[in-house]
Amino acid sequence: MSKSRWSVMQIGKMKEIIGEGAAEALGEEIAARGVKKALIVTDDGVVAAGHVARISENLKAHGVDNVIYDGVRTDPLDEMVREGLKLLNEQGCDGVLAVGGGSSMDTAKAISAMKYNEGDIMEYTRHTEVRRGWKAGRLPLFFAVTTAGTGSQQSPYAVITNTKINRKCNVTSELFYPDLIILDATLTYTLNQKWTASCGFDTLAHAIDGYTVKQLICVPNDYYDTLALKAIELTGKSLRQAYAIPQNYEARKDMLVASDLAGLMLSAGTGATHGLANMLSKYYHVPHGESVGMLLPYVMEYNMIASPERFRKVAEALGIDTAGMTDMEAGHAAVDEVKQLIRDVHLPYVCDYIKEEKEIYNFLEESLPNTCNYANAREINYEAAEWIFVSAFRKE
Repeated sequence: MSKSRWSVMQIGKMKEIIGEGAAEALGEEIAARGVKKALIVTDDGVVAAGHVARISENLKAHGVDNVIYDGVRTDPLDEMVREGLKLLNEQGCDGVLAVGGGSSMDTAKAISAMKYNEGDIMEYTRHTEVRRGWKAGRLPLFFAVTTAGTGSQQSPYAVITNTKINRKCNVTSELFYPDLIILDATLTYTLNQKWTASCGFDTLAHAIDGYTVKQLICVPNDYYDTLALKAIELTGKSLRQAYAIPQNYEARKDMLVASDLAGLMLSAGTGATHGLANMLSKYYHVPHGESVGMLLPYVMEYNMIASPERFRKVAEALGIDTAGMTDMEAGHAAVDEVKQLIRDVHLPYVCDYIKEEKEIYNFLEESLPNTCNYANAREINYEAAEWIFVSAFRKE
């Protein structure tokens, strides 16, 4: 594959290569950074797809030995970080390469940093009583992205589940920005329809939730606004096509770039879509992309009066002709379009996981004290959360 077709971007020490076949650059790029043996962090699905074997051989062809940790699962657990770190130390690895989606990238981030920092990964979360600070650096860190959802490659966050309290915890560090990101859309061809839909709504939720947080409404930021609206545009244009034809390169590339842009939005914050969706993941094991997608149109509808003009721009980014509409009418058209997109890609509904409406009240109070809810455009109190969850359950 010709390198002339690859787009290369360098921001500080972080390099990003975008293009068809760009994964072929991994061996050369990793070797150039002095890595002799890499730990490949991945999951069994990516292994089964054949990506890991090809990348492993590519690394070896450039003198980079490697060992594979394929124990990552969706919503990675703290024990996976410990297992990966143990293997890294036993095998003498001096670099970490994630081949996968957000779960593999988050696990790789934690492993690379815990090589040189003391204690346990859970001692670095916001939810620990005596929180450690990062005192040292990390191993060289590389990402080959195989999904188009979390945008974790562009964020300083890792979401790791604390198995002692069954809670997803955020770990934050500048160390988590990688040395190299590979966006090769051909790696996403093997993503099935369920995960294409889930990852696509993860991207859309990051973009819309981030674009409409209280901070950006009160103090608009052209940088974030541009990122969010482009991510929304690409998702509205290409998610259906990527879902329908997995080998549609242009659609897959659009979704991969959209997820990258939306990942940059994470530093702007996210709102109640993310804050409330945690309950669905915690108690019903709903994949993250599905959980935020289920709630997204209802949080949009709830937030709309806080900034009707922003929701008009969301509608326009989704390809809706808003001529002759008021801002509120355009915003409601955006909500309807998101609901139609849910139907078109067969994203599950809340009622597919929660069988009786009364179950919502088991976790409603617990859903409120979440930092994402505090960033939301409008206050998320008990009545607001109830309306969002019940409306989503009823598919109103």
